[in-house]
Amino acid sequence: MLGNSWFKKEKPLLGLTGMGGGASGHLVGGGPGYTEATGGTTTNATINGVAYKIHTFDVSGAFQVITAGVGADNTRFDWIVVAGGGGGGGDGLGTASGNGRSGGGGGAGGLRTSLPEGPGGPSPTAETYATISAAGTYPVVVGGGAGASGKGSDSVFNIPAVSTPASTPTGITATGGGYGAAQPASGGPGGSGGGGAGSTSGTNPGGSAAAGQGYDGGTGYGYPPSNSGSGGGGGGAGGGGTDGPTSGTGGGVGGVGKAFPTTIPGHPRASSGFSGGGMGGRQGNANPIGGGGAGPDGSSGGSGDANSGGGGGGGGGGGPYPYTVDGGDGGSGTVIIRYRSA
Repeated sequence: MLGNSWFKKEKPLLGLTGMGGGASGHLVGGGPGYTEATGGTTTNATINGVAYKIHTFDVSGAFQVITAGVGADNTRFDWIVVAGGGGGGGDGLGTASGNGRSGGGGGAGGLRTSLPEGPGGPSPTAETYATISAAGTYPVVVGGGAGASGKGSDSVFNIPAVSTPASTPTGITATGGGYGAAQPASGGPGGSGGGGAGSTSGTNPGGSAAAGQGYDGGTGYGYPPSNSGSGGGGGGAGGGGTDGPTSGTGGGVGGVGKAFPTTIPGHPRASSGFSGGGMGGRQGNANPIGGGGAGPDGSSGGSGDANSGGGGGGGGGGGPYPYTVDGGDGGSGTVIIRYRSA
């Protein structure tokens, strides 16, 4: 992962206080026929001999087109919109006669994109890129990750209908990740679904995913002798959360996320990816692709990585009451915009 030297953080643009997003008097891009724009943090990239400017919004702000480009190639704006991840399920139900139940992993924040890698889910066909042919200010909302057993917040790239394809007339919204369940519940729906909780017996299904944004969460199971069961893994952008095992000490594995190593080269998460599902309770390792949190045995769930949209890990099965463990927080989302700059 590269350091902060990769970023160019822009200064506030005079006369536009309150716009947010790092708007700047230093125009980004430019030259005959090319876009000039501000907002977020920026970098340059060369892809197949073509120069691009990439704006990354890790907090809400505004993408401001100062001078619109001319021609089809120079009015094309590709984008990635990642919502906040769901929180992992906690364990607060230990009793004097039995251990607590393992929580489900949080679902990853929904991932939508116009880049060739495609959005989350089982049919990853790239969405239509945005066309912006006029100067203007385009608000960006970055969704926050949820606390334990909470649903992640949506992320939005707002583009007026006059400047966007007919398929996205009111903006581009990615749905927050579903919550990982605390027993005895099923996982919550979201961009990717949260994992079901472990239980003393039986099953708790995972939550469902939004179409074209991610995968479903895995099922949580119950089994003796500890009665803590195993939480299902949270769904990710690149794969579903697996079911918790029906015996042993493991938990369900969170679904993998998606990486973009060739289309946003140099970005800190280009290779590590976005929107990985949280691990089900009793699974010890964090999700290696997409930023999902771990759910160690007997311990609180790990949190999803910041600005990854990763789901929080489910809490591992705790000891007898009043021993409790929490689910991990979901990771916050991000919005990335790419266009030709020379």
